Amino acid sequence: GRCVHSAKTLLEAAGTPDVPIIVDWRLNERHYGALTGHSKAQAIAQYGAEAVQTWRRTYRAEPPPWGAEDNHRMATDPRYAALGLLPSSESLAHTVTRVNDVWRERIKPAVNSHQTVAVVAHGNSLRALAMQLEHLSENDVAQLEISNAEMRCYQIDAGDAFLLRNVWRPAQESPLSDVL
Repeated sequence: GRCVHSAKTLLEAAGTPDVPIIVDWRLNERHYGALTGHSKAQAIAQYGAEAVQTWRRTYRAEPPPWGAEDNHRMATDPRYAALGLLPSSESLAHTVTRVNDVWRERIKPAVNSHQTVAVVAHGNSLRALAMQLEHLSENDVAQLEISNAEMRCYQIDAGDAFLLRNVWRPAQESPLSDVL
């Protein structure tokens, strides 16, 4: 997918193409349910600007669910078949829960063993990870914007706290920015 391609590009640019890429579905983008595959403009036309803004930028609001046919298609996808019951949509709070799991199980142990870790993921998954690392409140993370192709660099202080050191943003907004 796009994140694996981006990770390979990053590793090539860093001169370290042989570093292994670990893929974990829990870093997938938030599941937008019935909004999946629609542009912001299409979603606004169907549901209204206020509803779409609430679903996109609040912590606990959940968009309308996918239909049963879409859930069946996803449940039979080999990448997700072993996961059991899948959500038909997610709030940012749901995304935070699954990202916190991958943080605790995979990312933090790598960091604790002094490995340099690059997490290449989608916007809401990165917001969820920033919430963990920066100790953001529900309101703060709901307002956090992470641009397409934005890179955030953290450093660990003597007390094992993560400090945001740098944020690099692309020179221009990605043409895909209108997609939910």
